[in-house]
Amino acid sequence: MQIMTNGLFKSLLHRFVANSERERISISIFFIPDKENVIEPAEGLVDEKRPSLYRPVVDYVGAFYPEHREGNRVIDALKK
Repeated sequence: MQIMTNGLFKSLLHRFVANSERERISISIFFIPDKENVIEPAEGLVDEKRPSLYRPVVDYVGAFYPEHREGNRVIDALKK
């Protein structure tokens, strides 16, 4: 979403602190775009005053997941 909105919406890191006194329930929801779709900023959100912050990418998960596993944020690898 951060790429498609050209940085208007920020992706967050999910972090939590465990509490030994109370039970915690988390629900993860993942959105994985089709491997063949190009993910890039929407045309209406890019102009001379606000240039594209991210380069287009195909197979977002397959191409950049190894970087994420090394502790790096995938979104940072896609900045221009």
